[in-house]
Amino acid sequence: MLGRKQSLKGEPVLADYGPEESLNESADIEWVNKLWVRRLMRSCALVSLTSVCLNTPKTFEKVPPLQYVTFVCDLVITFLFTAEMIAKMHIRGILKVIRMIFVNLRNNRHKLTII
Repeated sequence: MLGRKQSLKGEPVLADYGPEESLNESADIEWVNKLWVRRLMRSCALVSLTSVCLNTPKTFEKVPPLQYVTFVCDLVITFLFTAEMIAKMHIRGILKVIRMIFVNLRNNRHKLTII
């Protein structure tokens, strides 16, 4: 039987809650790799799962204030996950690559308008 060619090299990238030992990150964003942050993110994931389970019309009919509690929890958790994502993108240098792409696109637009 013929084997299928693997398009991805190495192991797949999954949720990353472990410390980044191989990367040299600056002191202002090393909070991402601390143990308490990993525990906070895991507990946020658990609270988010609970929030999704409680997010039903019947539950909100029985307990109306729960709708506001669920909304605030989701808002806070979204903010925390977004902050972690931006910090990890900054550590890995992805933001610099994105900035370079936009600068090149802007320069190409100027070249097209001159022509």
